[in-house]
Amino acid sequence: MFAGTPNGLGAAAGAGAGACFSGDTIVKILNGKEKRMNELKIGDWVLSGGQGKMGFSKIVSWLHRMPNVKFEFLKLTLENGKSLKITKKHFIYKFDCSANKTHRQLHSSKPVLAENVQISDCLLSRNNKTNKFLLTKISKTETIQEIGIFAPLTDNGNIVVNDIFASCSSEIDNFSLSFILPVLNKYFKIAVKIFEIFSDSVFFESQRNEIELIPGIQSLINFAKNVV
Repeated sequence: MFAGTPNGLGAAAGAGAGACFSGDTIVKILNGKEKRMNELKIGDWVLSGGQGKMGFSKIVSWLHRMPNVKFEFLKLTLENGKSLKITKKHFIYKFDCSANKTHRQLHSSKPVLAENVQISDCLLSRNNKTNKFLLTKISKTETIQEIGIFAPLTDNGNIVVNDIFASCSSEIDNFSLSFILPVLNKYFKIAVKIFEIFSDSVFFESQRNEIELIPGIQSLINFAKNVV
């Protein structure tokens, strides 16, 4: 299992609603079962990757959870038949398919915006038999529309979705925020406990299923971007 954010990996941050997965995206949880993205809960342990290995990382918050919003997605289909629906401004790990990288180097590569991924690029896809990541070529890209956008925040900033390795983060440029946001999230939760406030009743009473970042976190992100 992972704790904290591994060096060289994508930030766990979001700005705006442009960095999400579709609700029917599948993740593997700690008990070996699978869950749809729209079924995940804070505290679930989900399959992730980092530090040159695969493991499980805890969902500590939602960056976005808006099940009723219609949004445009890129659908990336791989040669092995696996596919992923992801918004254009979400980060994902892409590679030159001819790259001769070690397993650790693959895990420590920097992600790119999904809109910059092209046919013939490779993504990291999990082999179900060996439980290892393999470079797998993209065979098709298309633009579709779906109802519902979801972006869980894991404590190491990465997540395996539909057996494809991706970041939790959006287009915030400063990857140093990968060290800041989990800390801010931690202290927000402490404050909630101290003052006995429940975020789902205080901040989201009118739209209990509509979450757009941790309350007040956007201002802290903007401040951190200026000082880091």
